Amino acid sequence: MRRRIRAAALGLACLAGSGSVAAGGTDALSAPDLGFEVGLGGWQQACSLGGTPFSALEVDGRSVARCALPGAGDATLWHDWTPAQLGAPLPVAGFPGERLRASFELWLGGDVGAGSLTLRLVALENGGERELSRADLALDSAPRGAWFRYSTAVATGGLSAATSAVRLECTLNAPGEVRIDEGRLGFERPSRVAGLGGDFEEAAGWSADVGSFARWSDATIGGYRGTGCALLLGNTATLERNVALLGAEDELCAGQAVEAGAWLRVGDGASLGWSPSAQNEVHVGVHARDALGALSPVLSETRWRPTNRERGEWHYVETMPIGDGTIPPGSTELVLRFTSNIASSVRVDEVSIGQQNALDGNPERMVGLNYVGRYRSPLYSLGAGELLDSGQNWRNWHWVTPPGPDASFTGFRHDPDCSTSPACFRPNGRRDVAVGTEFGSNDVPLIGAYDSRDADVLRYHLELAEALGVDFLVYEYLGHKLAVQNELAGSEAINEETFESILDVLEDPQYSLKTAVMYEPKVHMQGWVSGEPTLFDKKDGIAEDLSYLVDHYEDARGVLRRDGKFVVFLFRDRSCNGSGTQCLDASDWEDILDWVEYDTGERLFLIADAMPVDGAPFGGMSRWDLVSREILRYRTFADAAAGTPTQPAPAASALELHCAQRHDLGRNWELGDPWRRLHVPIVWPGFDDTGVAGWGLDNLQGEDGQPLGVRVADPLGGAFYRTTVTSALDSGARWVQIATFNDWNEGTRIEPAWDPNFGASQFSSLVLDARVRRQVFGRALETQAWIAGFKGTNAQPADVPRIALRYMLQAAFDPTVTQYD
Repeated sequence: MRRRIRAAALGLACLAGSGSVAAGGTDALSAPDLGFEVGLGGWQQACSLGGTPFSALEVDGRSVARCALPGAGDATLWHDWTPAQLGAPLPVAGFPGERLRASFELWLGGDVGAGSLTLRLVALENGGERELSRADLALDSAPRGAWFRYSTAVATGGLSAATSAVRLECTLNAPGEVRIDEGRLGFERPSRVAGLGGDFEEAAGWSADVGSFARWSDATIGGYRGTGCALLLGNTATLERNVALLGAEDELCAGQAVEAGAWLRVGDGASLGWSPSAQNEVHVGVHARDALGALSPVLSETRWRPTNRERGEWHYVETMPIGDGTIPPGSTELVLRFTSNIASSVRVDEVSIGQQNALDGNPERMVGLNYVGRYRSPLYSLGAGELLDSGQNWRNWHWVTPPGPDASFTGFRHDPDCSTSPACFRPNGRRDVAVGTEFGSNDVPLIGAYDSRDADVLRYHLELAEALGVDFLVYEYLGHKLAVQNELAGSEAINEETFESILDVLEDPQYSLKTAVMYEPKVHMQGWVSGEPTLFDKKDGIAEDLSYLVDHYEDARGVLRRDGKFVVFLFRDRSCNGSGTQCLDASDWEDILDWVEYDTGERLFLIADAMPVDGAPFGGMSRWDLVSREILRYRTFADAAAGTPTQPAPAASALELHCAQRHDLGRNWELGDPWRRLHVPIVWPGFDDTGVAGWGLDNLQGEDGQPLGVRVADPLGGAFYRTTVTSALDSGARWVQIATFNDWNEGTRIEPAWDPNFGASQFSSLVLDARVRRQVFGRALETQAWIAGFKGTNAQPADVPRIALRYMLQAAFDPTVTQYD
């Protein structure tokens, strides 16, 4: 579960006094004694009645701050901190834009009279103050004689460049004894309830009226993810879950607004009518219950009233607060209840509860895997067979164009077509595909030079992705208009055909994977699609591509959505034409989004590649920037052509800085508005585009002032991948993108690689020599391990070679499965 307030990420330097925050573990930071173990050192106080009403007290085995006003008056306890500067030796510096939250445990004596208690965080700026977040607790209705946690509400503002200090204060204006303890302070991040069992792969913890609920494992329909879901049967069905509020540091507590979300699907045969009706409704409501069993009025609810048009499709619903929707003080548990009066069956899946704005219809922590679908093989049985042009025949496995800096250099040529190249096979017997040989000739796909459209290959890849713990693919998509143009010119639309094949495979409920696209507007901006001379024409072409995506794939089971919106990553959202006279900006994307919504009725969730400007229509940011000269093995083209690494070799610190600059940028952009923004940092295992001669371009400038051409990242003794992952996870990301599963051309793949000692016969063993294991599955298993750590799950490393061996044996002995070489 994401921490409600991330103490680990906040670097604060104390103005006076210091101690450990009662957050525990790695979340400790240099801050005042929020647990009061050393008294009130560093704290200041004031009282309208005079004196010092707050005092340190040892009671019932805990150290607390105690206040007992004798009568009507105000008493305030506060502490100030300075935001740390960039580079300060604290965990991570606080930056302008970051929003803060605070909470305390409170205890009220039976003698506490009418009044209130206010928690506030304020920024001290230019001699004045600006409120960041606050909470006002009416003491009349608060519980007596028991500890409960109370939090400031949603932050109304963040730190700024003018912030000289941050003040946490507690003001009491009621007579009687009040105790304060276990304060927490950190970045604001919406929290969720963990362990809810909302995926229904196990039904434990849920209750229902007899006959209205069953765990469902229908191989034809299944759940929104996987096969498990709840099934509401009949027109009086109820489903309920109680969620204990235990006062743990990472859970919901009193003072916070609550919401619930779920994916719902009504049966194909339901008779619902063509207009929404209260006679066909699923009600979702959240209540709170106190220690005496009293149930609060509904805090948050929604009413889903599907029509005939929505039958047989999954829909995401989310409750809305009633009033402020906050959890009352003294609540011991939440009660989530689904009630259906629809005569047909209703499926429920992926249920979640969290702080308002915390939910988006997905697990909290997600890993995306970038996937390319651009390869062609004439061996593919459903393709067009052998083509006369070897470049088209082995599309993207073939590369003979020289590097930009030297048109006469032939060292990076790769031609797997034996009709045009006597060296179509490498010495190891595998096709000489467009993959660099910097790290050996075996660095080619384990299963051979496959065709991306092959459904057997796709099933193998998707099974591997799920075994690694991946949640969704990020498919590199070039758009429908280019596909049509290619087909009209007699060329195969491999990119679009592969995307459609992936979605077809994912219709099988055995898969939980979803798919987003990473759309490349360059196909319009750089003239790949013809007949678009003006910027308006190009924008219109982009909108047509995105509208086609929604119109043709919105009902596909495998489409990734966030808050119910179709997710689209953008590669180079500020793309320009060749002369640089026409470039996309935020206002252009606003236009494109509006046009798509007008055409389809859907508002896309766009994830930009560049840092969004204020007011830009992007919900997310995923910065694609994998190389800089400082991390390269060859820093001149002459060195690369000679195969002589440039000295001195890159240091790991160069990659650490490269990652930090990009990941911190996204992290701090997200923290500026964590309720609406999503940072998706990218991790990658390496980079080597010598297999495609740097795609024939000049690329970066070398240390000699000449074009560099090709780019080969130094492996840093095996630490490269680990370094990028550590940086991304340290940024506090909720979603992470891996670049890539199968971009062999640029050497970023984690797909298993070839070794003659794996899968050579049907008697092959899964007990692997360490060298073979590292060569074939090293990147994949490293990926599986860090994903398991990120999500808190258990890795199953034996599954990966098992899936690979099964596919290889099928290709070798099943005549319906193509065997590639």
